[in-house]
Amino acid sequence: GCSGSDTRDIVVEEMPDAGFDGSSVLCDNAPSFDLFNVLGGNPQSTGVWTDINGNPANNIFNPNSQTTSIFTYTISANVCPDASSNADITINQMPVANAGKDTVVCGSSFDMKAQVSVGNGLWTVNPNSVDILNPEYVNSTVIVSDYGTYTFTWTEDNNNCISSDDVIIEFVEPPFELAIDPPYSEICPGESVVLSIGNGFDTYQWMRDNIKLTNTNQSSIITTDGGEYTVEVKNSICSAVSPPAMIYEIPLLDPTILTRPDSVICPVDDPFTLEVVTPGGSWIGNGINYEGLFIPINAPIGKNIIYYTLSNNCNETDSIQIELGCELQIFIPNVFTPNSDDHNEELMFKAINLLDFEI
Repeated sequence: GCSGSDTRDIVVEEMPDAGFDGSSVLCDNAPSFDLFNVLGGNPQSTGVWTDINGNPANNIFNPNSQTTSIFTYTISANVCPDASSNADITINQMPVANAGKDTVVCGSSFDMKAQVSVGNGLWTVNPNSVDILNPEYVNSTVIVSDYGTYTFTWTEDNNNCISSDDVIIEFVEPPFELAIDPPYSEICPGESVVLSIGNGFDTYQWMRDNIKLTNTNQSSIITTDGGEYTVEVKNSICSAVSPPAMIYEIPLLDPTILTRPDSVICPVDDPFTLEVVTPGGSWIGNGINYEGLFIPINAPIGKNIIYYTLSNNCNETDSIQIELGCELQIFIPNVFTPNSDDHNEELMFKAINLLDFEI
């Protein structure tokens, strides 16, 4: 019989495997990575990468220089259908947190000075004694209950791209309840008064009538001048000016005694009042009473110094000398005739400046 044969080669092509779609979210400061690590499964290495516009792309992705995009990995086949998968890459900007400069604050509160870059921000601090009024606000006010130094952290989060920065703030207690002691003084010309204020400040500047006094960097001063006194004190960066203290310089009054006897006064003379320019003072001396009445009979013979002092003012004083004398003159008859002829019937003594006598 008849026989025949035929041979035909059949090639079985392997099904292309481009893996599964994958995605990755990264920060723009992340290191370069292989797009194959984003795909799922076990993609074959014989394919090609293209970007979202269909242009050839490298499988090594650099977040520092590339932006969010979708990359396609395609394996072409001869008979079998092509296989492809996508790598969806999202790049988020890394924030650059800036909490502001370290500073010293006078008082217990401060408005923070951070700068916003990108994302959501948040203030944090460790001590519980600090109140951050609006933690998510870049310029939030903070209030401390205890003076001292605190470290605040400003953190910015942009889709898990996180950056933080610290700022150190020192809160200094300002001068409180300043008061000059004494708050009011009266001085006479030539007198002095000590003005003082609390210790514990770094510097002092005293002023009289708003004019700075030299060499007064101390907590107390001695002054002989009237006026309105204040003192500016400083503690670190804090400064304050005290309420004024008043020194009143009492004007001098005239204590002159106007009555000045120009002759010797006799003990038997009538009392007389010493007149003065400024009444209201006090008298001291022999024969003078508190009203300024000089009573000769109460003063000893001789020179008597009488002082008049304005003790209710600045002790202005004047004085006069009153001399008490006058010789005693006595006439005693050496004879009398009690003979009832109405002449020299009685023995009669006559005297001048006589105060008292006994027989």
